[in-house]
Amino acid sequence: MSQTRSPQPRLSLSAFHLHKSVLTLALLLTGSFAHSQDKVLASFSGTTNGSKPQCILAMDAHGNLYGTTATGGNFGAGLVFKVTPHGGGVWTEETIFNFDALANGVGPTGGVVLDLAGNIYGTTESGGAFGLGTAFELSPQSGGTYTETVIHSFGGTGDGIFPAAQMIFDAAGNLYGTTLFGGAFGTGEEGGGTVFELSPQTGGGWSEEVLHSFASGSDGVQVSGGVVLDAAGNLYGATLVGGTHNDGIVYQLSPQNGGTWTETIVHNFAGGNGDGRLPESGVTLDAAGNIYGTTFGGGKYSRGTVFELIPQGGGVWTLKGLHAFGNGTDGANPEAEVILDASGNVYGTTFDGGKNGQNFGGTGTFFELAQTAGVWSEVKQYNFGNGRDAGFPQSGLIADPHGNFYGTSTGGGEVGNGTVYEIKP
Repeated sequence: MSQTRSPQPRLSLSAFHLHKSVLTLALLLTGSFAHSQDKVLASFSGTTNGSKPQCILAMDAHGNLYGTTATGGNFGAGLVFKVTPHGGGVWTEETIFNFDALANGVGPTGGVVLDLAGNIYGTTESGGAFGLGTAFELSPQSGGTYTETVIHSFGGTGDGIFPAAQMIFDAAGNLYGTTLFGGAFGTGEEGGGTVFELSPQTGGGWSEEVLHSFASGSDGVQVSGGVVLDAAGNLYGATLVGGTHNDGIVYQLSPQNGGTWTETIVHNFAGGNGDGRLPESGVTLDAAGNIYGTTFGGGKYSRGTVFELIPQGGGVWTLKGLHAFGNGTDGANPEAEVILDASGNVYGTTFDGGKNGQNFGGTGTFFELAQTAGVWSEVKQYNFGNGRDAGFPQSGLIADPHGNFYGTSTGGGEVGNGTVYEIKP
């Protein structure tokens, strides 16, 4: 574990961090979205203000939204943006930082998290001292500008490479995240990826520790999603492939005495009618310790699933399929995490499927799942791709205290290069 803790913990304010915690996201929402409405808050140009955002958003205490685009911006290397509400349904979007060189990172694919002082933390998939990715901090300055500090360059000996997911904070101000490849079993793409911790040091600076390296034996491979932390300090996530059937796994990392971590494979995906395959995102926990997530493929119609993993004690977990996508004009191929409301209803997005743009296989959906007498069903579906609406969402959702949902899409908008959107109940 970390050697030194910061004297002033950096606690995240983002709604994403709240829904990724062990507590269920408490939305002021009752019933299904019988009359849900979608509104595009920002459209991306593909050039100066970025292109095709695929990040989960972060929200500050004032309702401002923050995110990233992996390309575009003044130098084509990606950017961090802010979308601000002004009342009366008016929102404005601005770029708050442009990545401009290999040294300070290129391609911020994952979203960002915020601390109490307004600092912004995220990762880039490439750039840095080794050209294989960075973790960065943006510090607000007078006049509304931000100064960037690279707090870690990935690609050193035994380190992971290509961090692609949003990080999370713990209560002590440490950051946890994942890398797609690298680690102890290969310095390049032959390595299966890592889970890492970044810890602030007294007097300044950050230290990095690899908590687990994937790709040993039947372990998972390619960690494209982030991690979630429970109240006991365990981390949970998923790998896209690997495992017993090479269809991906859900894993648990538990801290041990002496600073080591032990991995337990919670579930090996197997595809087929009763199981999903290829989980592209992280997972979500409810207050009882159940794990929820999505798979891109598998299920009854081979177009992805929403699943729940229920702890039975003694390290045994039971898989329950909540929904199989791909039936008719249903959504298909979810790529993102789900979130829960206070009643246990499940909300998420699918990358394609739905009623619009069928010549492209559909432009994606927003969905709500609810259960009655233990039986789950899809009680609401919103179809993206209507006119200049959002389309092809690859990211999960966050929600405000009023039950409004916010996300990003890689398509749609004014010129088809993606959006930030809002869905109201």
